[in-house]
Amino acid sequence: MRPFGCARKDRDIFQIAKLADVARRAGVGNATASRALSGVGLVSEETRKRILKAARELNYQPNRSAQALKGGRSGMIGMVIPRMSDIFFASCVDAVQAVAMTNSSLLVVSATHDCSDRTMDAVKELLHHRVDGLVLALSEYLTPAMVRSLKTLPVPTVGIDAPLTKAGLPSVMIDNCSSAELATEHLVQHGYRRIISLQVNPELFTIQERHRGYERAMQSAGLPATQHVVEDRAAAEDLLRNCGRTGRDFALLAANEVAAKYVVAAAKQLRMNMPEDFGMISFDDFDLADAMETPLTVVKQPVGRIGEVAANLLFRGLNSEDGAAAKGGALETVLSAELVIRQSCGCKK
Repeated sequence: MRPFGCARKDRDIFQIAKLADVARRAGVGNATASRALSGVGLVSEETRKRILKAARELNYQPNRSAQALKGGRSGMIGMVIPRMSDIFFASCVDAVQAVAMTNSSLLVVSATHDCSDRTMDAVKELLHHRVDGLVLALSEYLTPAMVRSLKTLPVPTVGIDAPLTKAGLPSVMIDNCSSAELATEHLVQHGYRRIISLQVNPELFTIQERHRGYERAMQSAGLPATQHVVEDRAAAEDLLRNCGRTGRDFALLAANEVAAKYVVAAAKQLRMNMPEDFGMISFDDFDLADAMETPLTVVKQPVGRIGEVAANLLFRGLNSEDGAAAKGGALETVLSAELVIRQSCGCKK
């Protein structure tokens, strides 16, 4: 049985001290407490110390919503991502949130569920909640209408995963083209003559850049480039079945983890093995990629670093006089990806 008074004590943990509570404890009026806490207006040194002591004892925090309505900082930043279920974007959110916490800010995330039409609506909604800045993960190519809209954003903004340079905004990403070229060259070195560029969403900026890098490597090797889109495991099964009929000298470059997972599931259903029946390299180092029956060779993005660098750029702009730090310097910050060698490509480890 709960002892008498415990319920009230538990509730006290979540009670929020108000300005009036601070004023009452310090023995002053609300206006005097407000002047002391904001640093605006005349208050004697003795009274100011008494008010600040009361605020500390009550764990008083200023009302951020009220501050924002007065033209101040809201203490919130917004982030727009395609989907929460994607490990890449989820990891970026974690990194941005960590930086936001060190800057005493709350992160508010909006997911568009891969619907590009929702992107600007999500931005408008976050601005309606008076966020101080934005981190935008826009995987699609920018349309002229989006560029015009982004140029009018009233808060510092940083992009991740795809460039916002057309709108004059800084972005943080990897060199998708060069990373795909390196991965494809690795497969060529293993002697594969049929290498297929495998995608799920070929219209996305990152996927198109990775296909461009693949084409560059294939052209350098004097090999024909082939692009194939898979929407589910059944489509992956059809691809493996058809390729397997003409020999086992083929390999796949999966443009993201979704395509790779379709292939892994399809191969299990068809009782095909890597690298005996085919080789594969995938973008993104997803959970258990290194613990599969045949550990998967991957292009590993510095996901946490991408989110961290983007968030630091944003707060540099917020903490500068005119937000110039988030706009000055090079518009693109390009980080290095790593080709993590395992066994699916044909290497023995």
